[in-house]
Amino acid sequence: MQEKEKNVPRPVDLTFLSSHLPMKHLRPRSCLLLSIVSIYLFWILFHNIPAFQNRDKSVNTPTVPADWSTGSLRHRLLAHFNSQNEIPRDIWQSWKSKQNLDVRFQENVRLWSSQSGFNYHFLDDDEIDEFVRTQFKLFPEIIQTWDTLPRKILKADYFRYLVLLAKGGYYSDIDTSPSVNIDAWLTDGPLATLMAENDLSKTDVGVIIGIEEERDLGTWRGLFNRRINLCQWTLASRPGHPLFVDVVAKIADLALYYYDPSTNVLTFPMGYKNLFDVQPAYNMSKDSANWYEGIIEWTGPASFTDSFFRTINQWYIENFSDHIQGSSNEVLCNNKHMCVLDPNKPLDLISKLENYPLGDNLLGIKLPTSPVGWENFTLLEYPLLYGDVALLPKHFFNSLHTTDFKKGYVHHAFTGTWKWTQDP
Repeated sequence: MQEKEKNVPRPVDLTFLSSHLPMKHLRPRSCLLLSIVSIYLFWILFHNIPAFQNRDKSVNTPTVPADWSTGSLRHRLLAHFNSQNEIPRDIWQSWKSKQNLDVRFQENVRLWSSQSGFNYHFLDDDEIDEFVRTQFKLFPEIIQTWDTLPRKILKADYFRYLVLLAKGGYYSDIDTSPSVNIDAWLTDGPLATLMAENDLSKTDVGVIIGIEEERDLGTWRGLFNRRINLCQWTLASRPGHPLFVDVVAKIADLALYYYDPSTNVLTFPMGYKNLFDVQPAYNMSKDSANWYEGIIEWTGPASFTDSFFRTINQWYIENFSDHIQGSSNEVLCNNKHMCVLDPNKPLDLISKLENYPLGDNLLGIKLPTSPVGWENFTLLEYPLLYGDVALLPKHFFNSLHTTDFKKGYVHHAFTGTWKWTQDP
């Protein structure tokens, strides 16, 4: 998928100096002295920029502590919800009420519910509440989290993770519609071709997710929460998958240990999002200036994206520990005959990207605990299988990036229902 890295840093453009310094009037000794001073000042300037001090940190490295020890919430969830051989043939959707369903959504519901060979489930708010309390009655932390989440959209996000963790299947927001039959996802098209080429069956795919958005911009931090954001309006998973264990437990950790109901403020751990000595805080009140970003970080696509990277890094380290320091082989295989594109192999991203994102990892330097980052998936054009996770390019679930619905699986209307849904 990726080309071979030339492993040569992009040269720093200092041509701007020529327009400000009369170079032709300088003596050789003066030129040498000026060069030394310029290099020293350049080193001092960028050495003290946090992004350069920590350039080996992947921008997708999650920093909310994750406890997988025996007896922890993650450990108990993983043990309780046994993973099946393949993704169940169940479709899940939800809305606040089944009565007087908006005409914009009625056709979507009809299309999803008419998928041949699938069991369709539509739950309203009361049924969702009952589902959570029944399916997670052995996990008081989950029930307490559910009762603590202060906004409806937080619960709507949480439910999609909970239902796929407990039951598995296909979840899609009510403002989406299928462009093709779900069966075609794994039997026809690019993903099916990838599976056939690698002699894989449906049982080898445990999760299907798509890229929501990414921008090849040096200023992406001013526009997006992550360099790559994963889509969570449409998801598919077998029950009990570690990805959903992690995101469910992380949201609970934030609710129980980092959220103050008396002030309605969520304060993340020190260093979250690689902000070093900063603790980001979000006021979840409806009149707050940053409630929107708080939702994205707590339960939304930023949170889900972080769990994705944490999960695949953990899987990679567990199965390819002998190769953590890198390999000269483009494809790695372990003794279980599992193979994966080597994330340590330097990537030729400089030739792919038009904008050099300062501080991001482009030279193949990775922390041992996070060898896989956005660099391995940027500008993805074809489906990729990483372990049992099928990752789809952004046009598969994001209809903004294709004019031909047949090239994607799902059309998303982007009605933004969660933004205008009123909290009690």
